[in-house]
Amino acid sequence: MPTAEPGPDAPAPAPTPLPGTRAGDVALAVLALILVAQELVTALVLEIPGYTHRLTPPLSVALAAVLSPAMAATVLLRRHRPRRAYLVLAVLTAPAMAFLGGFATLLWPLLAFSVARAPQRGPAGAAAWVTLPWLGALGLAGLLRVPVSPDPATEAGMLVGGSVVVAPLLVIAALAGRWSRSAALRADRERAETDRLRHGTALAAERSRIAEEIGGGV
Repeated sequence: MPTAEPGPDAPAPAPTPLPGTRAGDVALAVLALILVAQELVTALVLEIPGYTHRLTPPLSVALAAVLSPAMAATVLLRRHRPRRAYLVLAVLTAPAMAFLGGFATLLWPLLAFSVARAPQRGPAGAAAWVTLPWLGALGLAGLLRVPVSPDPATEAGMLVGGSVVVAPLLVIAALAGRWSRSAALRADRERAETDRLRHGTALAAERSRIAEEIGGGV
């Protein structure tokens, strides 16, 4: 018997968290903190040709100290709110790219995997969610950086170079996330079909037993 479709006023279903444990999230967040802090510190001390730090060293260190744990904290959101975590990362990465030269290179694909793995309407929706925040972060970093830059072409080249490094990682992570989701859905369908067949077999056996009892009584 077909089930009725939920009406337009029906409450939205609660989001299903991605597989994992809270302890695993915390461990991953600690690892992310170490990697992001290392990347930002390296960007501060590394002399990049054509790139000039616009903040004084104390302000740069203070900004890195604020952004590093904030970026790492997005990992704690990824299982329950992956899209929100991804948007928060985009906002936090923009000033990191503009004033510190750090791209949070390894955090982007990690959250992109979670975004692509989360329930949504088809691969086009996953591609949009993975791509648009990243492009928005690049654009916002450019808006923050170009007005104070003596050489906008060099600044644009820095952003393009960083995007070239991160973009393949985003593609790989998004494809892996969609594959993981497809595998999970396939396993759910197989499990549901197995349960249906088992229930049907048990129901047929019970009917047969009842029929035999009735026949024996007659």
